Amino acid sequence: KMQHNPPDLSSFHLGQVYGEHFFVTGADQTVRVVVERMRDEGCPIAVITEDSKILGVIEGSTVAQRVVGQPAQWTQPASSLVQAVPVLDVKATVEEVRRHLSDQANSIVVVGNSEPVKVITRASWLRFLNFAINTAIFQASPHIEASVNRAAVAS
Repeated sequence: KMQHNPPDLSSFHLGQVYGEHFFVTGADQTVRVVVERMRDEGCPIAVITEDSKILGVIEGSTVAQRVVGQPAQWTQPASSLVQAVPVLDVKATVEEVRRHLSDQANSIVVVGNSEPVKVITRASWLRFLNFAINTAIFQASPHIEASVNRAAVAS
């Protein structure tokens, strides 16, 4: 089995890190409304805001742990389940994402023009790292590159 060095993350940009499906809702919505919307839209994450400020997120795992079997939670405001998360600008580096996800954050909200545009979770980060590793392997292997070039010339 070939061993490869970790990819140089400085050669990647934040646009190459795919985020999770999410929606934005107000902190005053009830937990029931947020959970039903998560279910109906197939969203694992809700970004919670108040007065245009991002308070954090509610993740499906939080709902499973703190809401299921707790009927009193359903009428509480969404803000009662919010997990504070780092908020990064779209111009942030991939290295900044790595650093935040290494420092106990389960997810990061990425904003552009003060609006959430992406939520990166540990799962989406792992998908990106797989992409980055495969890209680095491809670029470092003359055999792969030569076979791709031969295939391109042949077609």
